[in-house]
Amino acid sequence: VTGLELTERQVDAEQSGKKSFAEPTQCFFCLTSDDDFLVPTSAHASDQKELAKRVAEDVAEEADALIARYRPALPVACERAPVHLQMASLALGAQRTLLREADKEAFGWTGGEQLRARSVVAGALGVVAAPDGSTPYGAPVMWLPNRMAHTFSWNKAATLERMVDNFQADLGLAFELEQIEPAPSRRMVRCLYTDFFRAEGEPLLIPVFRALHEATFKGVPSFSFETSDEGPDCTFWFK
Repeated sequence: VTGLELTERQVDAEQSGKKSFAEPTQCFFCLTSDDDFLVPTSAHASDQKELAKRVAEDVAEEADALIARYRPALPVACERAPVHLQMASLALGAQRTLLREADKEAFGWTGGEQLRARSVVAGALGVVAAPDGSTPYGAPVMWLPNRMAHTFSWNKAATLERMVDNFQADLGLAFELEQIEPAPSRRMVRCLYTDFFRAEGEPLLIPVFRALHEATFKGVPSFSFETSDEGPDCTFWFK
């Protein structure tokens, strides 16, 4: 079983309407920690628990507004698109909320807030985005499963094809992948995440979600990943 096949077992956000968004939202908040980011400089600043509660509420409100704005434009009858929109909306809601809080006098920030906030948000998504602005990368949780699936497969070409097909199915219709040589390489020519963050004027988060794409195939010996800000969004090479 590869990590790509595991994605098919995720609970679909469309199954029970808006209620089904509660669990992944709460998981996101559990994984997002602002303890190292929003540290009051004064003993008279807000209590940390109250601060965390307010931040969580503001993130949820911002994410709900983003989902409501973009959901009508999602592909009709696509079950995966709302899940990806929710993930992007939570990330952007968290980024904006953390920056609004950091701008308050109680926290004494003087610069570098955007990259520090991105680091917190990326961590909740399983991505390492250092505050120094270096290229984000996904946690290598799929390296061993992918390497084992590839190593112990008697038909490696068929295994790779299945992995790529599962990846494409998990993305849904809000993403577009075109086949390129050598098979089963793919070029992503449309990406919900990239389109969403560019539309919102928040390109800083795009590399975080590209890192998630790249991490999907980590451990496959023939795999390499390329990104572009001018041409196609990214390319998945299997050479």
